[in-house]
Amino acid sequence: MRKYLSIFILFLSMVTFNISGFSQNGIGGNNLLSGLSPETFWQYFNEITKIPRCSGNEEEIRQWVVEQAESLGLDVFVDEYGNVKIEKSASKGYEDHEGVVLQGHLDMVCSPADMTFPLQLEINGGWLTANNTTLGADNGVGIALALTVLADSSIKHPPLEVLFTVEEETGLDGAKNLREDFIRYR
Repeated sequence: MRKYLSIFILFLSMVTFNISGFSQNGIGGNNLLSGLSPETFWQYFNEITKIPRCSGNEEEIRQWVVEQAESLGLDVFVDEYGNVKIEKSASKGYEDHEGVVLQGHLDMVCSPADMTFPLQLEINGGWLTANNTTLGADNGVGIALALTVLADSSIKHPPLEVLFTVEEETGLDGAKNLREDFIRYR
C-alpha cells in the first residue's frame, strides 16, 4: 500500500496553488498558467477551467475527459448515471500488482449560479483564483492530476482505474448510484 500511496503523494506535492513564481497580481488570458510545472498538469487544469461543469450539468466535461483518455489510447467506459471510468494497463513488471483506483468528481460548486465559462483566472498575492467566482479547484485538480498520471509513460504503476463521478457537490449522487461491478479495484 505504501508504494501506491507514494504515487499519489508525488503528484500532490508537484502542485501548489501558491504560484510563488509570479511577482505581479493580475488577470490573465490563455497564457496565465504557461511556464508552470508540471506543464502537463497545468495545461489540463487550464482547459478544465474553460468547461462548464456545475452539478447536474457535467455533459461537456465528461465528453472532454473521454476525448482526452481516448487520445491517449485508453479504454473508457461511461455508466448509465454518467460516471466515467478510464483503464490503463500496468507498467512492465507491475502486471501482477494489485490495481489502484484514482477517484475524483466531474462537477463543481457554481457560485454565483449564473457564472460564466471560461473562468477568468487571476493571480492575486501569489494565489491562483477565479475572478468573482469559485475556481472549482478540488475537482479540477483531481481531474488534471489523474489525466497527468495517465499521460505520463515514465511513471511505473500497477493496473489503474480512474473513476470520475457526477453530482458530488450536491449529494454524492454519482457515487451513490455507482454499480459495484463498474470498478474492479478497491
